[in-house]
Amino acid sequence: MDRATELKQHLTVIDSAIREAASACGRDPESIQLLAVSKTKPSSDIQMLHALGQRSFGENYVQGKDWKAVKAAKKEEANRRRKSIAMRLDSWRGERLKEAKAKVASMAQADEEARAREEDREAVLRYKKNMQLSKLQDDFTSNFVL
Repeated sequence: MDRATELKQHLTVIDSAIREAASACGRDPESIQLLAVSKTKPSSDIQMLHALGQRSFGENYVQGKDWKAVKAAKKEEANRRRKSIAMRLDSWRGERLKEAKAKVASMAQADEEARAREEDREAVLRYKKNMQLSKLQDDFTSNFVL
């Protein structure tokens, strides 16, 4: 059995024990956090546990290479959170952009409709003016016909 599988089995056993103990004393198992102590374990174990989802590590005897692994795991988690925030911001910006585009399109349509109404009004005025001129011409020619 490889080390990653072994660590995963240990995490499963510990998680089951935590859930069992929480149920026995009437606590919500989600309110209990496992703090993995990596005191004498190699940095590769810390990295594997982090990959398996373990995020809380405690240490009071830090070797140089182990400390680097803990820092690397924390940095990876911080990067993941940063990316998550950036993705949410991008999503928010995308929604605002869609809203802005819809408003601009709506305003453009309203402007086009107003322009069309103005052209219609001007056409009606031209028609009335032409009709009045035509009537005046008819009246003028009818009064002076010999």
